Amino acid sequence: MSASEDVSPCGVCGLPVDDAHDRMGHDTATGRPGKRVDYVVLGKRGGIAEYQGIEDRSRIYRTDAAILAVQLGIDESALIGSLFSCWVSPAEHGVIRSDFRCISGVR
Repeated sequence: MSASEDVSPCGVCGLPVDDAHDRMGHDTATGRPGKRVDYVVLGKRGGIAEYQGIEDRSRIYRTDAAILAVQLGIDESALIGSLFSCWVSPAEHGVIRSDFRCISGVR
């Protein structure tokens, strides 16, 4: 029996219950795996917004500034310094960020 056969599926989401699964939670409404993560927008370079996790400052992420502003419901000029959260779900090649919520920023 291989190690992958020893891992049982989660009763909520169906994904294998392993160390990565244990670090994530579940959306109580949909049962999808993941967790809510808070971020702060550090700055903009052209049309790209740079943001960083509040709890884990080891990495800087980049995304389209106009799209992020629309997702947060704020003006693009108000992005810098804004705090936001989103649901981060594991995917086959990385993560999917969804359900963006503005914590602070000019609406």
